[in-house]
Amino acid sequence: MRYLLIILSFVTLYFSQEMPDEPVISWMPTEYNLIDESITFVLSWNMWWGENGDHWKLYENSNNIYETSLISDSPNPQNGEISITLYSEGDYEYVVYLCNGIEENEICNQSNPVIITINANNGGGDDDSGGSDIYFDKNVIGYYTSWSIYARNYEVSDIPAEKINVINYAFANINPNSGTISLGDPYADIDKFYPGDCWDEGCLRGNFNQLQILKQNHPHLRTLISVGGWTWSTYFSDIAMTEESREIFAQSCVDFIVEYGFDGIDIDWEYPVEGGLDGNHNSPLDKQNFTLLLQKIRELLDLQSSIDENQYLLTVATTASSIYVENIEVDLIHPYLDWINLMSYDLHGPWGGESNAVTNFNSSLYAIDEDPSPYPINEDFNLDASVQLYIQLGVPREKLNAGLAFYGRGFTGVLNENNGLFAPYTGVPEIGTWENGVFDYWDLYNNYINMNGYISYWHPQGKVPWIYNPSTQIMISYDDEESIAEKVSYIIEEDIGGVMFWEFSCDKFSNLLNTVDYIFNQDSSDNIIGDLNNDQSVNVLDVVILVEYILSPSTIELDGADINDDGDVNVLDVIILVNWILE
Repeated sequence: MRYLLIILSFVTLYFSQEMPDEPVISWMPTEYNLIDESITFVLSWNMWWGENGDHWKLYENSNNIYETSLISDSPNPQNGEISITLYSEGDYEYVVYLCNGIEENEICNQSNPVIITINANNGGGDDDSGGSDIYFDKNVIGYYTSWSIYARNYEVSDIPAEKINVINYAFANINPNSGTISLGDPYADIDKFYPGDCWDEGCLRGNFNQLQILKQNHPHLRTLISVGGWTWSTYFSDIAMTEESREIFAQSCVDFIVEYGFDGIDIDWEYPVEGGLDGNHNSPLDKQNFTLLLQKIRELLDLQSSIDENQYLLTVATTASSIYVENIEVDLIHPYLDWINLMSYDLHGPWGGESNAVTNFNSSLYAIDEDPSPYPINEDFNLDASVQLYIQLGVPREKLNAGLAFYGRGFTGVLNENNGLFAPYTGVPEIGTWENGVFDYWDLYNNYINMNGYISYWHPQGKVPWIYNPSTQIMISYDDEESIAEKVSYIIEEDIGGVMFWEFSCDKFSNLLNTVDYIFNQDSSDNIIGDLNNDQSVNVLDVVILVEYILSPSTIELDGADINDDGDVNVLDVIILVNWILE
């Protein structure tokens, strides 16, 4: 009897070695340019639901280059990733094998191959548009809002496409009756007439067609439709509730991007479980259902990719708050995502309702010792803490984009204490660029900063400015060229994916976007920012050179003198350079 049990156990073990479900290599760029004689990228794969494997292997040009074990938890998802460095131009074919068993008993299922093309020496050909040969080491993702075409008078054609690589279009809505994605503003999205548009039935017009034209002229660009946002997150809980509702919504998203020429979906659910706009539908099940929703969207996007051979992106804009992050399964969702865009802004504002409410920063880079907010707000409500939190929760650095605010938030009734910082306030100012209390950066730059009674201050620990007018008792927290430069430098130092910003029309003259572009490009070159005498260090000698250059204009340009990249070399550049040296 003992031998029979042993035989039966062996037979059971043998036949339990079932073939795993097919692994799917996650979306990734299929073309790279060598930089400094090599290029490094991350290849990741997922198995969404089904029979697990106990190990996986990666083949490069039919050669096994990597193998590692896995923990089986069928039928739950499995995934893996590996960093790959290449040194030569050419085409490289990658196939992932998901396997069970060993040697002659090994059973594997393989992914579809992905071919990666490596170009030498930043090659890319001659493109009169300046598009296809643009290389981005970091993501630069900007939101474009449908309502920008109205009073803001900022068109898709105004977007400085050469300084970004992704546009998130805000927003699509959710149809509560059908549970599908729907147009947010049909006139702005697909109907507004522009010169060259046609009126024939079936012709695409509006912003969606303008995005298509922009991509034709700048082939490096990708566009995503962003769903939800603060105003239209009402029905996310409903469409995420069941397998059927998730299937319906996910398929509608795929159909939407195929019909209108987008490259992916950006889910902006504000927020699962709790928070967000009054009237939002919420459920304790939102935490798990959010994961299942993203899983389903990813599954159907990849299915569409196998049909039309286009690679589709899936991203989320998500909370930077350590409080709300408990309502999402960060460790489970990131395998389904190409990027996570941290909304590391609106961390403080004149929301009201707080006890002993005081002014604070919209988005500081670091925590501030004298911040009077209660724990954990005083330590966690800043960009650095948000980034580190998501890294600790297991998100790969390259999948994280830090959010930048191209606007400021104001407080009124601010007592004249500490120049308006951490001072009691009464509410929202009855002024703003387009709505009370919210100020576009171009408006701040032209009408408020160090003018009309508003004095600018800088916090050396938070790395962020604010302005205060003791007469009007208004304090405004915002980001300027210097604070944006600090944040972009931080992103480079932390080696995360890049930046996301809200939104283009707030910076209509590109002061802040120019700074982002400048810092990223400077970092990718051999030059050190501010090193005007090319001695490989930044010190007082560079300040002297810059001052002399300003006082004694020359017809010969001083390379790198325009520190903030605003098109002028002036005292602002001196101030920024001095601050960098002192700090």
